[in-house]
Amino acid sequence: MGLEKEQLKKILKNPINRESLSAACFHEQRLQMHLDTSISKPSDNVAFQGWLRYISDIAQDDQKFELFQQLIKYPLVSTSLTNNIYRRFRKVFHGADSRRDFRFNNPTNKADFEGYISKYKNYFSEQGFKYFKLNPNGFVCIDYPIEQIEKTKPEPFIDFVNVNDVHDASVNNDATVNWVIIDLGDECYKLIDSEKFLLVDAKGNAKLNDEGEEEILYHNLGYTPVRQFWTSNINNSNPFLKDVPLNASLGECDFLLSADVGKENVDLYAKFPFLSVLEDDETYEDYEETENVNTNLSSNGEAGYSYRGVNNNYVSNNIDGFNNGLEPNFQNRPHQNKDKKSMRLAGTIVSRRPPREGETDIPTPLEIITPDTAILKHLTADIEYREGKIYSNTVGSPKQTEGNDSAKNEKQVNSQYEGQLDVILEIKKNFEQLEEWVFKTIALMRYKDESVEVSINYGTRFFLKSVDELEQE
Repeated sequence: MGLEKEQLKKILKNPINRESLSAACFHEQRLQMHLDTSISKPSDNVAFQGWLRYISDIAQDDQKFELFQQLIKYPLVSTSLTNNIYRRFRKVFHGADSRRDFRFNNPTNKADFEGYISKYKNYFSEQGFKYFKLNPNGFVCIDYPIEQIEKTKPEPFIDFVNVNDVHDASVNNDATVNWVIIDLGDECYKLIDSEKFLLVDAKGNAKLNDEGEEEILYHNLGYTPVRQFWTSNINNSNPFLKDVPLNASLGECDFLLSADVGKENVDLYAKFPFLSVLEDDETYEDYEETENVNTNLSSNGEAGYSYRGVNNNYVSNNIDGFNNGLEPNFQNRPHQNKDKKSMRLAGTIVSRRPPREGETDIPTPLEIITPDTAILKHLTADIEYREGKIYSNTVGSPKQTEGNDSAKNEKQVNSQYEGQLDVILEIKKNFEQLEEWVFKTIALMRYKDESVEVSINYGTRFFLKSVDELEQE
């Protein structure tokens, strides 16, 4: 049954499912944070900003947090892992025993239909797969062109609706839609229900065309030509939230980013050897005679702004920013700033004073100090563990590495295969349901009084292992 005008006006003013739709939008933001390979900082991503606030609360130090932000790499490191995982899911479109059947009462309509939908040959494997990754909470609408060219048959087309553009909707647990109100911008909304397409303004009044008639089109389907893109729900309490493979690992992806940035920080000072140099007596005496030495300065010019953890500014008493104001003995000071920042990157030189009168120890004039790499190995192992955990939880089996099948028995290998297949079959089921609904709806909207049956089967035989993986076994 269609939505009445009075109901429409109330919903436009106070959407019924505002909170549920907001949760669906945030869920997609979380997915996009770890799947979108944007090369720039995702400053408009709410989930990314929330993660930064979480890090800021933990750091409790402005300098630490500033350095943390400078060390974040874009695209985010998690996108490399997750996109490699999702490439495996493309196998769902290459089943060895897949088939598609269209049954029409009129053979002429069947031939015409197969030619008409040929333009959507790769729609689900290409555009549909992108929506599966980044916008699984969206909607698919079968719509008519705004201006119909005079032809013998209508030309319905597939239109994807982002959940961000949905003002309100009534949906069922099986992804079918009772009605949806789409925000087209400029205070214009489109209502689609089981009877009609209707354009209205922000107050619910129907838009008028140039002839002064309401912009309304009846489709006579008996159901709403809109459905949710994905069928599987996280839970039935909010059917706007869809269940996709990465859901269970979103928290782990956040921790992976934190671990990677932490390792980048340690790499700045714990990765490279440094020189320990003994100053000569003359320089040391000159230093003792120098008054009012600014001990916050270092011979590396470390006293200004910082870029990715490396300080680059000059010390100055002038406004031009150059070193006209350096104290006379600045370049030859024997004492370095002991702050860890001075140890970052390669080429660090640490100066030591010579022994004072009466001291008998004679230090080595020049030493190469090699850092302890145990912490680097630990951090690398921690990142690899987190990546493996995300991979296993998302794909359904541990990541294949050379030689890791040698000690497994047949039951373990079969268990891993079944785990991967379970994930693929769940994805397959959702795409089959979507494709069947789309093509059946297009057929019913194109051919009047036609009986149509559509059967889509992506198959059950998939090549879950690559040639390289099979060779390793």
